[in-house]
Formats: sequence, C-alpha cells, structure tokens
Amino acid sequence: VAWKRKSKSGALFDLDVELYVLKTLIRKAYRLEYINADRLAVWMRHADELGRRIGAWIRHESKQGAGV
Repeated sequence: VAWKRKSKSGALFDLDVELYVLKTLIRKAYRLEYINADRLAVWMRHADELGRRIGAWIRHESKQGAGV
C-alpha cells in the first residue's frame, strides 16, 4: 500500500503498528506454548529485521518530504 501511495508516511506508520501487533502475537504464541523458545528467538529476530527496514523506509520518506 505504501509503495503505491503518493503520501507514504501514513501507510508506513500503519505498517509499523501492524508490526507491533505481530510481535505481540508472537509473544502470546510463546506464552501459550504454541512455539518454543528457539522459535520465539527466530521469529523475533525476523520481526526486528522488518522493524529496521520499516524504520529506514520511514526515515527515507521523511527526508524526501523535507526536500533534502
């Protein structure tokens, strides 16, 4: 969605919120014993990588919007 929008910042912040929800569900799956500690570590590592990429994209779009 963010890729197609002219104003990407809103969609990117929505994506950031969805990532937070995903991380919450991953932790809940661990607490309910659907996944073990090793799987939790793998999932969280992937989610953290997504967070870094989303953050970089948000920073990039902020710079573009500022005219830099």
